Amino acid sequence: MNQLFSLYCLSAIEVDLGTFRDGDFLTSEHGEMVKKCILKLCGSLKPHMISLVDTFPPDDEQMDSMLAPTNGDLYGSIINKIYTAPKAFERISNWRSLYE
Repeated sequence: MNQLFSLYCLSAIEVDLGTFRDGDFLTSEHGEMVKKCILKLCGSLKPHMISLVDTFPPDDEQMDSMLAPTNGDLYGSIINKIYTAPKAFERISNWRSLYE
């Protein structure tokens, strides 16, 4: 968890590296050091990635996936998504003007 926290912090710094450089908080050498540390952390976390991903699985609501529901009912999931979509069974507003 410490490595994940370090990776998160270093990634946040890398995203705003330009701001840190403009404020003279970091030099270009520091920027390179941050990037190297991120790569090193990614390498050290690589053997643990599968167990980490399996530990924090997103649920269907977060993924909004009708093709991979947790209950395994693919057909029911697709039908439910279509039937509950707003205005799924209505004609488009300019339907008549298209054919007049």
